[in-house]
Amino acid sequence: SIAFTDGSDADPGFHVCLTALLYLLEVDPAALGHPVSPLQLPGGAIFFRGPHGLPQGPLEARFGRDLTGFQAAAARLGGIKGRDGDGAYSLEVYPGLRVGVILWLADEELPAQVSFTVPAHLERCWHLDAVWALLHLAARELLAHAP
Repeated sequence: SIAFTDGSDADPGFHVCLTALLYLLEVDPAALGHPVSPLQLPGGAIFFRGPHGLPQGPLEARFGRDLTGFQAAAARLGGIKGRDGDGAYSLEVYPGLRVGVILWLADEELPAQVSFTVPAHLERCWHLDAVWALLHLAARELLAHAP
């Protein structure tokens, strides 16, 4: 599970506070549905642009040529291995609420690419800015747990 990376009593930050509060108030894990791209959520293709872009850039830079590092970071977070891309993991950010992270490694022809999945019905209980915060939280924790 996602946890504070340093074990301290430091300020958890905006993304943790927002998503934890909304999770406790609004989420019914049994009603979340199957994983989909956040771009498939109603309004997602428009919302997740510009200042609300998905946080794949730092993950692509760190893990784009390091599948072993990606696997190690995801394993440290208790991720469940998937079958998509060159590496894929489902991370339980909160009980019953999972974020999928799919990595395609860079090669001679194409740059690295990371994509995400979230539950299909998450938008029924959260606005897209909260989904954005959830994805940033998952990305931050993967980077913090990299070897």
